[in-house]
Amino acid sequence: MNVEKRSVRVAIVYQVFSLADATLQAHITKNPHLADVWISRATNRGTSIRPLCWFFTDNRAEASIRIYLCSKGLSQISIFFVSDATQAKWISKASEHRRLIR
Repeated sequence: MNVEKRSVRVAIVYQVFSLADATLQAHITKNPHLADVWISRATNRGTSIRPLCWFFTDNRAEASIRIYLCSKGLSQISIFFVSDATQAKWISKASEHRRLIR
C-alpha cells in the first residue's frame, strides 16, 4: 500500500504585545493535560509533513499568525509545546479551536 505524504505549509508566527494587533490570543501551558493543542517548533519556514508546526519570526510582515500571549482567562486557546513534531496534535475536539489555527 503506497501512502502519499502531503506537505503542509509551516505557520509563521510573530509575537505581538498588543491585544488589538493579535490574530490569536493564546495561553502557553506547561501541563499537557490542560492544552487544547500540542504544537512543535519548526527550524525553517518551509514545509513540513506534519501539521501544527510553527516557525517563529521577528518579521511581522511575513507572519501568518500574530500571537498575543495571555492568561488562561483571556485566551482563545491553550498551547503546549512539544519537542518532537510527531507529538504535535489536537487535544480539544472543539471545532472553534481548530479554525483559530490554519
